[in-house]
Amino acid sequence: MECEEEKGQKVFPIFYHVEPTEVRNQSGIYGEAFKNHETNADEVKKKKIEEWRAALRKASQLNGFHLQNG
Repeated sequence: MECEEEKGQKVFPIFYHVEPTEVRNQSGIYGEAFKNHETNADEVKKKKIEEWRAALRKASQLNGFHLQNG
């Protein structure tokens, strides 16, 4: 998302076998993955994880491609 904000590049998210709402709300497999990463993370890693969470939330709000059976 930095490329979009800082360089004006276009971002087209592709949701491959995942619902965009799962990415936006970080539920389902995304929520589980983040919880696993946060379990033993130190403060530096937790900050990076929160940056990833914010970027994924933002990307999930963009128009993109949702491939369910692709």
